[in-house]
Amino acid sequence: MSEANADNTEGGHTWRPRIDGPCQECHPGMTDYKIYPNVHGQDYDGDGTVETTAQEIDGLIAQITAALAAIGIQYDPSTNPYFFPIPPATSINWTVNVHTASYNLNEVFKSANALYVHNPMYVIQVLRDSLQSITGTVPPGVRPPGERPATDYRTITP
Repeated sequence: MSEANADNTEGGHTWRPRIDGPCQECHPGMTDYKIYPNVHGQDYDGDGTVETTAQEIDGLIAQITAALAAIGIQYDPSTNPYFFPIPPATSINWTVNVHTASYNLNEVFKSANALYVHNPMYVIQVLRDSLQSITGTVPPGVRPPGERPATDYRTITP
């Protein structure tokens, strides 16, 4: 993330990329990492539009949040607990798949802006797998190219 800037608002441990630092070595002229182009030109969130990588990731986060709501689970990253039943329900039926997908969603969301710049193709894979885990169907859109398929370690027995 490079060293922090003078007022400690970017770089360092802020989880906000310092655009004027090392990013410029590979991405000259970049002024905002959230508008950085989708280098593979793919529609990862399946909405029919190729958007920036950040928009594709945000689209997947919205789909997972909606899929959870469809089964009665509200996600609010600013509360504790982060997941709670949507009334009139009073409890959540935590299946392994729903729990795993919820964990992934929260982990990605809590990484803040780092998710857009630190291995976004992996983040997209995790989010697509999480969406599939909740819905039981392969989500629309495409999986990032050139990456190995994820391994579901829950299915491996010693």
